[in-house]
Amino acid sequence: MIWWLVTGDVTAIPPAIFFELAWLDLFYVGTYVPPSAMLGYLVYYPLTLLFNLHLPQQAVVLLVLCLPLPALGAKAEVWLRMRHGVKTYDALLEAVNAEKDIQGTLSAGILRYLARGIALAVFVYLCCIGVLFSVLWFVGVYSGAWPAGGCEPAAYDPHNLTDVVNNWGAVWAAGSIGGLLSLRIRPAKICFIAGALGVVVLML
Repeated sequence: MIWWLVTGDVTAIPPAIFFELAWLDLFYVGTYVPPSAMLGYLVYYPLTLLFNLHLPQQAVVLLVLCLPLPALGAKAEVWLRMRHGVKTYDALLEAVNAEKDIQGTLSAGILRYLARGIALAVFVYLCCIGVLFSVLWFVGVYSGAWPAGGCEPAAYDPHNLTDVVNNWGAVWAAGSIGGLLSLRIRPAKICFIAGALGVVVLML
């Protein structure tokens, strides 16, 4: 949304909605780390700008390849938490036994975790976007055969809500299956139905 507000490029919004819908039913509960939908989107969208792929018909392969990336980001975060947590716990235990500065030890552990988290996030992101860039370049540029290329409607207007929904509606529906299956309580179902009716009214 920030990118859209700054650049006016509304094509940034539809894929963001897809990635949020795809992982909508998984969220933080206790120590559970849900998939990071942002990772998939931040890999997908720059590549669409670079290779001029704005519609799902053109970038269907890229969408599928980016879909598992949020789960990969979550696994990387869990790995870092487990690895760093053990080291920080040992350092705190040693500080307590030696009657050292416990607060200083804890603060240092938190700062190390933040630094390592940023470094790991950058590393994972660069690896993901580097691999997918290589795949797209090989398939689209070197081989001269874009996945599902040439499907862009001649009259497509990205600023027209109807055109956007016509092109992304099926993709959004597929991405929302997990969220729909997770609606197990009546208030959630009522909210969903009310929202769906509201969208229908706006589209009429």
